[in-house]
Amino acid sequence: MAQPRTAYIRAGDGYYLAGAPDNQDFNVAVSAALPRDTYFVLFCNSEWWQDALDVVLKDTYAVRAARRYYTLQQPKIADWRDHIPEGYSMQPVDAELLAKGLENTESVMDWIVEEWMSVDAYLEQAFGFCLVHDADIVSWSLADYVSGDRCEIGITTAWEHRRHGFGTLAAAANAAHAISLGSVS
Repeated sequence: MAQPRTAYIRAGDGYYLAGAPDNQDFNVAVSAALPRDTYFVLFCNSEWWQDALDVVLKDTYAVRAARRYYTLQQPKIADWRDHIPEGYSMQPVDAELLAKGLENTESVMDWIVEEWMSVDAYLEQAFGFCLVHDADIVSWSLADYVSGDRCEIGITTAWEHRRHGFGTLAAAANAAHAISLGSVS
């Protein structure tokens, strides 16, 4: 009976390595399965995998960087609604919003499909909020992963709308919603 000591899993744009990093054949096979010309994130215990990553990440565009995780204890902007500029509105990223055809809808849907594999899966299991101005989604924050009472959120702002605090507002709305659902990390 096989007794595997190492695992490789792909979920959305995330790739995961776990277990013993000393199986060279496994590491070469994982390397062959990784993208060569697109963005991806590889999660592993970098201390354990340090030497093996030279093999696993060979010929990829990977850049080694520590991932930062933050745990929300209390919202920084509890009154985020008071900070929405005139002419803007915060809207849930739901089926109704996605059907409107606003500017950047395609980017939001690409993000959803990358993390959730389908818009339907996102609509059933996740949540998000976006800041809208006229017919333009200027910033959005989506639950990238939801597991029990925890979630991970991502945030982005369209390039031409950056440096105005819009990402902070979208994240604050999404975090407040996560707290209301009991998803606090």
